[in-house]
Amino acid sequence: MLVHDAGGVKAIFTSIYLIDIYCLDINTAMRYFFAPAAIRTNLSMDTKTLCLAALSLGDATGYEIKKQFEEGPLSHFYRTGFGSIYPALNELSAQGLATVTAHIQENKPDKKVYALTAAGRHALVHALLKRPADDQVRSEFLVMMAFSALLPQSFIASVVDDRLKWYRNEAERIGRLLATETVGPGRRFVRGFGRAIYAAAARYIEDNRHLLLAGDPEPNRRTGS
Repeated sequence: MLVHDAGGVKAIFTSIYLIDIYCLDINTAMRYFFAPAAIRTNLSMDTKTLCLAALSLGDATGYEIKKQFEEGPLSHFYRTGFGSIYPALNELSAQGLATVTAHIQENKPDKKVYALTAAGRHALVHALLKRPADDQVRSEFLVMMAFSALLPQSFIASVVDDRLKWYRNEAERIGRLLATETVGPGRRFVRGFGRAIYAAAARYIEDNRHLLLAGDPEPNRRTGS
C-alpha cells in the first residue's frame, strides 16, 4: 500500500503503535484513522474526549460520568455539567464511538448506560497522542482578588479565609485517597499533582494575604520571627 501524504504516513505509524500496545488487528486499527475527517478532527481535548476517557474506566450513565468530573479522577482539572455531557454522549453514539443501552426502570425514565466501542478507544488514544494545549486557570476567586480594592475588607477577609480552608481540605482529601486507593501510576500522578497544587495555593494565601488586607500582619510578624 502506497501513501502519498504526511497525514497518511502518520496514520500508519500511529496504527502500528496501537497494534503494538493494544494487540489490535491492522484493519481495526486503521479503520478509525481513515474515517471521515469530520469524525477525526472534532476529537480535541473537549467534553467528548473526556467522556471517552471516563468510559474507558467502565460503562457509565451520564450522571455517573458527571460524578467523575466532580469527585473522581477528572475532578482536579476539568469541570463540566449535564448541558455538555449529554450532547457529547449523543454525538459519540451517533459517530459509533460509544453505544447506549436503555435499562427499563419501574416508575422512572429508562436508565441509559453508555459503553466505549473499539472505535471510541482508538479515537481516545488518537486525541491523547496530540501535544496538550497550555493550561489555563479559570478562577472567580482570582478575579475577585484582582479587584479587591473595590470591595469591603471584611468581605475580602471572609472570602480569603474560606478559600484557604477549601484548599487545605482538598489537599487533605486527596492525601487520604492516595493513602487508600489502588490505582495505576498515571492516575496516582494526577492525584499527587492535584494535592501539590492545592497545598501550594494554601501556602501562598497564608504568606501573602497581607497584600490584600491592610490590617493583616506579614507572615514573619504573625509568627514572631
